[in-house]
Amino acid sequence: QRSAAKNLLWWGLRHFGSRPGTAVVQLDGVRAGDGGVVLLRITHPDAYQLTAVAGVATVRQMLERPRPGVWTAASFVEPARFLGQLEGMGASVVWEGVGG
Repeated sequence: QRSAAKNLLWWGLRHFGSRPGTAVVQLDGVRAGDGGVVLLRITHPDAYQLTAVAGVATVRQMLERPRPGVWTAASFVEPARFLGQLEGMGASVVWEGVGG
């Protein structure tokens, strides 16, 4: 016979576990100077893993070069390294409209 905790765990896994599909984070912007459109699209087959990968990439950078004080992730992380680390952990990073 299942305990209440076990039932709750199985219910949570069935209702909130990863679903088939792809997680997509997309940023659209306008390039300074010429007004061209820039697109950054980050995808991963699992939304939970994409969230974890972003957290791991941020913590890695914080541990590699500690700074005193309180920092937000956005002000601490180097974007190019961060995106490279995401790719290294299985995310797809695609830029469109850059450099032209």
